[in-house]
Amino acid sequence: MIVTKFNKKVDILFFIIVIVNLAYLLFPTLDKGFVTISINENELFVEFYQLKLAIFNAICFLLVILIDKDLKLSPLLKIIFLLNYFYFISLLANGFKNVEYAVITTPLSYIAIFGVLFRYNINKNISSFLFIILLLWCIIPVYLLLVLSNVESMKMFNVHIGGIISTFRGFALHRNIYGFYAGIAIILLFFVDLKNKWRVFLFFILFAGILLSESRTALIASIFVPFYFYIKSKKISLGLSLSLIFSGILVLILLDWYLYLFSVRGDSLFFSSTRYELIMQYLNVFKNNLFFGGLDENFENVLGPSHNFIIDVLANYGIFTGLFFFIFVYHVWKQGSLFFKILWLYLLLFGLTQPYFRFGPIANLTLILSLTAIAFNKKEGERISPIPFLKVK
Repeated sequence: MIVTKFNKKVDILFFIIVIVNLAYLLFPTLDKGFVTISINENELFVEFYQLKLAIFNAICFLLVILIDKDLKLSPLLKIIFLLNYFYFISLLANGFKNVEYAVITTPLSYIAIFGVLFRYNINKNISSFLFIILLLWCIIPVYLLLVLSNVESMKMFNVHIGGIISTFRGFALHRNIYGFYAGIAIILLFFVDLKNKWRVFLFFILFAGILLSESRTALIASIFVPFYFYIKSKKISLGLSLSLIFSGILVLILLDWYLYLFSVRGDSLFFSSTRYELIMQYLNVFKNNLFFGGLDENFENVLGPSHNFIIDVLANYGIFTGLFFFIFVYHVWKQGSLFFKILWLYLLLFGLTQPYFRFGPIANLTLILSLTAIAFNKKEGERISPIPFLKVK
């Protein structure tokens, strides 16, 4: 679905939502200083920022829905309604435990983002701005680490000391968050009108940042997704496609082995018994609560999130909500342009190994990626300037 609808009010609201949610993860930097290396994660995320941001987003989403006068019951919107209906039934079956504001904000966010904003052609200057802010955000920490820091501080694995968490020079609350944004910036390099020498140069800088972050998921996604984009856009032969995929897998194995030997984590993405045991425990919860899910309220606090959006939705909400969520994911994928599909694929890959994409109250990183994908939901040949208000030839 290549959208052609334009609305200045929608553009303004879209821009405000993007700016506030991007700034949300920069608050620690602004609060503690430009080169800060420690913050209290729980205090920032849970007790203050998370609730206020959820309320702000809910108000903006409601305005987006009210502004759109052509909202029709499209097939995608029907799926969203059915998804949220079974979501409500699951919450009801589990006694509305720990839902707080989620019973209202979850339907609002999905209707506003995928029922309304998904149908609009967002101003290209906003797309360009997103590219610039993500590019600068990801490059500046690499510069600071290489130029201003000692060798030890270049190891970006988060270490908890008395409730304080070491961060990426204040630019992220977790190494995977930085890796997530660096991966998005890499993908956007293929969507904007850049000379190949600049594209390659910026790719290596951003990829160096991902290596410093030691985020395995970002590493996989930033290699696999550009391969997929190249294969789909160039329409190359099956043999060459398989060769590219095989080369990408080989590179990933070698890089994972390198990080296993030399990183401060000392573990491997492909041989993690802890992650396997975690997923099995979530699967057991699903087996015992097949229809409506039902995680114990202390289960996730003790074990941590499942790090897999498929297991997560089934364990939390059961098979009915899970089924409609999978239908929803496929339907969104099917309707998007190639640019949208690429970014959506990136989010799905992250959701398989990280807790940033899951059904329920929409996560900040899921929101940013979804809005970025909508901003770049253009025709394949449509050129986007790397700098706002600069016209491409």
